[in-house]
Amino acid sequence: ALLLAACRVDVFGVALLNLAAVALVVFVATRFVGTPAWVDASLASRGMQFGFAMGLAGLAPLLVSWLRGQRDGAAARAQAAVRDLQSVADHTPGLVAQFDRDARHRFANRRYLHWHGLDEARIIGSTSRELYDDALGARLASRTTRVLEGQPQQFAMSMADGRELRARYEPRFDDA
Repeated sequence: ALLLAACRVDVFGVALLNLAAVALVVFVATRFVGTPAWVDASLASRGMQFGFAMGLAGLAPLLVSWLRGQRDGAAARAQAAVRDLQSVADHTPGLVAQFDRDARHRFANRRYLHWHGLDEARIIGSTSRELYDDALGARLASRTTRVLEGQPQQFAMSMADGRELRARYEPRFDDA
């Protein structure tokens, strides 16, 4: 009955139910079974151990709730930061993309997607060789390879449709 009731109350209610459960177990154990061997026979010692058990039972769910709140708050702040950076990147006048160590797209702003005529699902996780024809894919892949070796790249190239691509690739390494 206590477990069922715990599912229907908030964290404070669970703490109170835990306190009641510990009190009930200690009462039944000392009243009907006798004083357990680990409990000192003196009233002060029994009261102190009972209070310690009650304190642990009451504080544990409150501590877990606080830790979950901290975790959830950090996750919400991280998601907000990602949304903010996405918005900044999407409103930047240039084409912005990021590649991982395997030369796969990790990120692309809205202008990059539009300019290349591809959607995010097609670009993210793909290499330049997988996205473009052999000649263009090879030229972009060679530049990506060099930047992954730590060499900044700045270049211009004509696309198959006649548009001019002026690009600057900057190396940035992290653990991802």
